[in-house]
Amino acid sequence: MIIDGNVLEISDNDGFPGIEYKGQFYAYDDEGNPPKRFLERLQKDRENNKVKAGKINYNFDENDKFIDELWGKYYQGDNSKIKNDAAKERLNKKFNVPDDAINAINVVAPLFEGDGRFTLEEIKTYLTKIGQIESEYKRNTPENTTVQIRGGPARSYWQVEPFTANDLLKKSSVIFGGKFNKHFKNKYSQKNGMSASEYLESLTLPKLSKLIEKDDELAAAFAAAKIVTTFNSKTSWQLYQSRLKT
Repeated sequence: MIIDGNVLEISDNDGFPGIEYKGQFYAYDDEGNPPKRFLERLQKDRENNKVKAGKINYNFDENDKFIDELWGKYYQGDNSKIKNDAAKERLNKKFNVPDDAINAINVVAPLFEGDGRFTLEEIKTYLTKIGQIESEYKRNTPENTTVQIRGGPARSYWQVEPFTANDLLKKSSVIFGGKFNKHFKNKYSQKNGMSASEYLESLTLPKLSKLIEKDDELAAAFAAAKIVTTFNSKTSWQLYQSRLKT
């Protein structure tokens, strides 16, 4: 069976009939129908497929301004010309965004929409560019995760450092509010009443580092939080307006 270009195998797992999709088995329900969580994943994949690499803007002037005026100053931090030039080399070449990164960006961006007056499109665009600059969307561990080379602390496609994540949780708690906690509730909220953001803030840096490394959505969320709390919204708006004219 083929759905949306994906091959689905009708299989039998320990006597339970079901469907195998993208390496995961989904048992049929008691009435012989595909389970709800399979249908939800299929729908999510359909929505994710609407975001194509073709939507990435390859306007070199705009990319260079993004690096010089936003990434170098506020994400990387020291605005080093050497690092900015290396970032431009990475960003100004054709690249593909893997499905797991697209999914994380699509899920996380709405959680921060409007924060810092940033639009949904701006957050998605910046997360996409930052992932290419920081890691070129490469995995580099046996566990198929992304860690900073030469033993550095940064993790994930977006190279989030656990100290930065913890600092954001402490100093910018307002943006880790209802939408964030609702989305991450099942993963990280605690039975003692701690919300997801409260639990994450309580973790040691090594434990938080592991979560950032393994959870693309969480890593993208911290990267988005960095964007909406530090990027200059005026410069961002000028870049946004320039995209509308192209």
